[in-house]
Amino acid sequence: VKPIETEGEEYEWNTMARTLAEVSVESRLEGEKDLKSFGLEPPRLKVVAKAGGPDQELSFGEDNPTQTAVYAKSPKMTDVAMVTSSQFQPFHKKLFDLRQKAALKFNQDEVQEITLRNPQGSLQLQKEGEDWKIKSPLQAKADKSEISSFLSGLSGAVKEFIDKADPSLDSGLASPAYD
Repeated sequence: VKPIETEGEEYEWNTMARTLAEVSVESRLEGEKDLKSFGLEPPRLKVVAKAGGPDQELSFGEDNPTQTAVYAKSPKMTDVAMVTSSQFQPFHKKLFDLRQKAALKFNQDEVQEITLRNPQGSLQLQKEGEDWKIKSPLQAKADKSEISSFLSGLSGAVKEFIDKADPSLDSGLASPAYD
């Protein structure tokens, strides 16, 4: 199995980087050496960031009894620490949360022309100033809000990724209704 190479969800990755850079210890459990009892051996989650200098590493263990904090440890710490649960949440993600989910990535304001084709024919739309016009198969004014809604749908979020080809799925891409 090979990892998937794809764009990441910029907001999620930036939030994780910012949180890691700004993580603050709420309290320390001095002298505690039994990492296993805090869920730190092995850790529930280990974050390693590489950014030019030495790697930054932080391991997260179990929640504290009141579930307001999470036990944490880095190689630089001699003691087990507690960080707020809110500092753990940005890292507690599934792969789906971290992937770029735009169906198509584009700036709607920059779109100047749209062409839709299907077996029955084609439809061509063109932007003139702030208005949209139907250019083919006839000449008419297009509904600006409908065009905006259509473009939003194209750039909208993907609901699910299918990372492995499943021959039992009929995606409809072999002969799409529109191209």
